[in-house]
Amino acid sequence: MKIENRIHHISEILLSKTPESSSDLTLMNGDCGKALFLANYAKASGCDKSKSKALKVAELIRLNEGNRNLRLSDGLSGAIWTLHEIESLFHLDLGAKDQARRLENALIDHTQILQTTDQLDYLHGFLGVEHLLSSLGFQHLSHCIDQSVILQAQIHEKGVFWFECLGEKEVINLGLAHGQAAFICYLADRLPHCKEACKTRFCELLESAVNFLLSTQLEGEHAQFPSYLIGDESPKPSRLAWCYGDLGTGIALLRAGRSLTKPEWVDTAIKILKSTVGRKNENSSGVQDLGFCHGSSGLCQLYDYLERSADISEFAESKTYWLNYTLKRLLLKDNTYQAYRGQDEQWVESMGLLDGLAGIGLVLINQVFPELSNWEEVFYLKPIRDGKIKTPPPIDHSLAKSADGSAV
Repeated sequence: MKIENRIHHISEILLSKTPESSSDLTLMNGDCGKALFLANYAKASGCDKSKSKALKVAELIRLNEGNRNLRLSDGLSGAIWTLHEIESLFHLDLGAKDQARRLENALIDHTQILQTTDQLDYLHGFLGVEHLLSSLGFQHLSHCIDQSVILQAQIHEKGVFWFECLGEKEVINLGLAHGQAAFICYLADRLPHCKEACKTRFCELLESAVNFLLSTQLEGEHAQFPSYLIGDESPKPSRLAWCYGDLGTGIALLRAGRSLTKPEWVDTAIKILKSTVGRKNENSSGVQDLGFCHGSSGLCQLYDYLERSADISEFAESKTYWLNYTLKRLLLKDNTYQAYRGQDEQWVESMGLLDGLAGIGLVLINQVFPELSNWEEVFYLKPIRDGKIKTPPPIDHSLAKSADGSAV
């Protein structure tokens, strides 16, 4: 089945699975993620049904901003980010900036608390909230989080790190979704924009954070870095994924190297990233499903991102491999998709962005329409250089024709 047909099939499923009245206006696993796919699909295909459904979710977001947590993953920040993306795709004003301004104004009243918070997770904490507000041009929270990042840095003989805030105490998470790699990206991205009083300390923290991360490198393993450090436990090699592991580590080092103009970090990052391209079997990759977070479609997007950022042929080949892997296994026989969520939950139906059908569909759309990749920034995949290396062609709406030539 052609990639375009797979995308059409996903759109039909998500149209049927996105209700007119939603109580799950969350980004990563709820209807916001589905709407994000449908909006991009409508932009690519001209499908009025998909556009209408995406705009319906946007209206629900606009009307339901109260009584919610602030998180990017399952709270207000993720919903506002979705609203902003739908606005951008259709060149509309749906009120995303107004909602973001109200959020920032509410947070201003808690400046002192924010400057000392330890809830600095990306998906589930204030790094994600900061990502939303700064992307819409609001900087007050960014300056508060700058102070908190400095305050919460843990000094170690091998560098600095930040403890995970998700559950267990004194866990050092090294991944891009929740840990050290995300902090390195934050420092690298904020360095040109933070207040002058912070710049020297940010440079010091960035260098020290990179040194700590490099000190965790494993020997004799298919993975070069672990996902966690927990007390005296022996670190275990990470799977190949967006959320944890060598790809996030390499991306963080690449951004840090470009930020501080350290070619040795860039060279190290490229070596780490190139070392991942041979991990194609389940034992070495850990891949069991097709979702974005820890599955094959996420790997396709990561290698696509790296190809655009570094223009290295090995990344293009890996992108193609994981794309084909995804297409071959995306059978969709029963109009459902099963994501693997570990030994406790095992395999469950997922239509969402993080590990479900919406995220897979967005990756496939990006392969046909490379200009439709703005959504990847919610996964902390900001451009490593100023602008993309490859200029995508304009949209010609060729996706609006199905295999038999009829209109969608």
